[in-house]
Amino acid sequence: MRQLIAALRKLGCSEFGLLGTSYGGWIGALLAMVERDFRFVALMAPIVNVEHAIWESPATAFMRRELRRKKIEPSLVARHFHLSSPVHNEPLCDAERVLFVAGEFDSIARPADIEKIHQKWRGSELLRVRQGHFGYRMLRETIARLKERGL
Repeated sequence: MRQLIAALRKLGCSEFGLLGTSYGGWIGALLAMVERDFRFVALMAPIVNVEHAIWESPATAFMRRELRRKKIEPSLVARHFHLSSPVHNEPLCDAERVLFVAGEFDSIARPADIEKIHQKWRGSELLRVRQGHFGYRMLRETIARLKERGL
């Protein structure tokens, strides 16, 4: 992503928008920590609690089995959370341009975890949507909110 942004800058682009969902929301949050030229950053059901995503989420049971089979324990992974978890950092871009979107019934990217990063990234907005982790309502409501804000 950073290489693409750099290439677009060389072509004269100076402003970018980012829309990410789930894992893409996690990557988008990490990108917002190192890039500043975002007109908007919309993170829908982003994975912001990496520990929960790996060791507790119902969606990662297979991955957990494989990690344990390879003798990789939670403590080994936890040592790197400060590098890979956006909740341990702050955005380089203007947080007022960040929109977090949480599904009220999401058991993967839990609303409480998204609320936590929203609180840390002061000035960001939190939109709650009545759905689980996947669904079409979230995208519609996210786009509508970005339009309302003129982003």
